[in-house]
Amino acid sequence: MAVTYYALLTTIGAGKLANATALGTTLKITQLAVGDGGGDVPAPDASRTQLVNEVRRAPLNRLSVDPANSAQIIAEQVIPEDVGGWWIREMGLYDEAGALIAYANCAPSYKPQLAEGSGRTQTVRIVLIVSNAASVELKIDPSVVLATREYVDNSIVTALNRLDYKQSVRAATTASVTLSGLQTVDGVALAAGDRVLVKNQTSAVDNGLYVVAAGVWKRATDADENSEVTPGLTVTVESGTAQADSVWQLVTDGVIVLGTTALAFQNITNGLAKLASPAFSGVPTAPTAAVGSNTQQLATTAFTQAAIAPLAAVASPAFTGTPTAPTASAGSNTQQLATTAFVQAAGSAIIGAAPSSLDTLGKLASSLGNNASYAASVDASLQAKAPLTSPALVGTPTAPTAALGDNTKKVATTEFVQSSFAKFSTTQTFPITFANGFFNRGVSTCWTANGNLYLSLNMGRNTVPESIQMLAFTLPVGARPKYVIDGVGGYSVETPLQLGMYAWSLKQDGTFILMFSILAPAGGTNCGYNLNLCTQLA
Repeated sequence: MAVTYYALLTTIGAGKLANATALGTTLKITQLAVGDGGGDVPAPDASRTQLVNEVRRAPLNRLSVDPANSAQIIAEQVIPEDVGGWWIREMGLYDEAGALIAYANCAPSYKPQLAEGSGRTQTVRIVLIVSNAASVELKIDPSVVLATREYVDNSIVTALNRLDYKQSVRAATTASVTLSGLQTVDGVALAAGDRVLVKNQTSAVDNGLYVVAAGVWKRATDADENSEVTPGLTVTVESGTAQADSVWQLVTDGVIVLGTTALAFQNITNGLAKLASPAFSGVPTAPTAAVGSNTQQLATTAFTQAAIAPLAAVASPAFTGTPTAPTASAGSNTQQLATTAFVQAAGSAIIGAAPSSLDTLGKLASSLGNNASYAASVDASLQAKAPLTSPALVGTPTAPTAALGDNTKKVATTEFVQSSFAKFSTTQTFPITFANGFFNRGVSTCWTANGNLYLSLNMGRNTVPESIQMLAFTLPVGARPKYVIDGVGGYSVETPLQLGMYAWSLKQDGTFILMFSILAPAGGTNCGYNLNLCTQLA
């Protein structure tokens, strides 16, 4: 069956395209015209220079290379809903000089207009097969506002694909991988359709963004053209044992040609904390919240210290001001704080509730004279007391009188002293006992008076004495000689004696012993002695 509807280059168009290819320039197609063919569908003819019956000519809305066939050029125009009222059976493409470059027929299609009660937007399209698409300049007038939905969608996708920040990937490689088949990358079991950042290939020219497939992996559509892979390309990794929630950036500089340029990616989250459960290190800081804040803002150490500054420590708190606490129930015996109210109630219960015979506190209060300042009174009283060590007594101090004759460290009162002194202040005589052949030649006497001991001796001995005891007598209780006066002995006219030395001793029982040492002259046999002695008694 013969083809009824098709397009072809006109003779003029073919010549201009060949000329552009030869000269390295481009053919600039700018407008598309439609016509009704004069009422019939005309057959395309390369010799045509215009349409059979043109009804509308307007700038192109789209001119591009068919992504499925690089030898085909698609020219497209959108006719708005308020234009129409005629049939479309033929179309033509014109260049910037107004020459008909291509001509095509089409199945008859009526284009209504709103005034007819049925308006619609209609898209007309011509697809040309050329030997060298690069010789056709794919450029349209940007002032044309009408576009097909497909065109708009494709334009948006194209624009997005050229952005540096790409759609996130499921995982990122940690080592060189085979770019085919379903496999596990960084602990993630990949499924067909998953996006993967490949960054560790042995040949870095193979790095980039890929889509997983059971067969060979292809580059992702937003990173499969040179214009879509530029320095600064950034992508987030969703999952992975080592690289989950990381962000990677293409750090290769300069013009990039996919498959030729080695691509290097860098983790730009190194040193950054995750938003979810970050694990900070070092000495992280944050703004300090206002005192009293109660929000989800981070609490710094400064905020914490300010918050706890008014609080008392749990261990050995040092309260100030007038701290209060709950009052324990009466009779409590625990470690709960005892308030003044608890203590007062407990004291009142003891004093007021006890029988009178057991009301010890009441009696104590009574014995203290109900003096609320008893401690101060006692302190004042103690100020009038003498210390135990080296007391400096004043006034007329008294003490118990020791027994007469006491010889200890007890305090001696005036009564004790006077009683003891009375024994010595009055005149009292004591019998004398002579010893070792000494005898009384006259009146030998021993007495005490006025606290002194007096001794008057007149005695004799039939042989010359040597150092020997002469006599003894007993002193009164408590009497002790305080010092000794050496007496000079007298002698009889008949037998003069050389001067001798007297000595005395006192036994514990109070016996006074007098010793005498003297030498008689040659030929002397009998001696006489006169001795007068006085010594103070203690």
